[in-house]
Amino acid sequence: MYNKMINFIEKYLGWFIGSIVLTFFFWLFCVNHVSPNEIGVAYDRTNGKITTQAVGWHITAPYVKTTTISELNIPVNVAPHSSQYIRSGLKPYNKWVLLRIKPEKVESFFNQIGFQYLFVDEQTGYMTSAYFQDVRPDWLEVVEE
Repeated sequence: MYNKMINFIEKYLGWFIGSIVLTFFFWLFCVNHVSPNEIGVAYDRTNGKITTQAVGWHITAPYVKTTTISELNIPVNVAPHSSQYIRSGLKPYNKWVLLRIKPEKVESFFNQIGFQYLFVDEQTGYMTSAYFQDVRPDWLEVVEE
């Protein structure tokens, strides 16, 4: 009886541990989640195609990189830098605008900046610089000035 149990453990323990390791790496490299108020973006490195993902769980190939972009309005301070006030003698002020990336133009956004993982601060920086351009890009939406 004891020998049968040892043989069973020796036979199937490797398969059990291997399946746990395989499941972990599958989850790590092939599964991603898009939360509400976010736009999921997937970049296929084999053909350079950028696709958007809906809210929920997604299974992708290991060679597909994914990231998310906030769909919420982001407040951005567009007042001139305080050093400009010191030189001119004017009193500083704050001017805030609400900006967001149009969900239907996410591909255009990544075609302009290149695909990368974005944090909220980086997304705000790109939106602020786009706000000050002479011709604003089609992916930027000014919600409130």
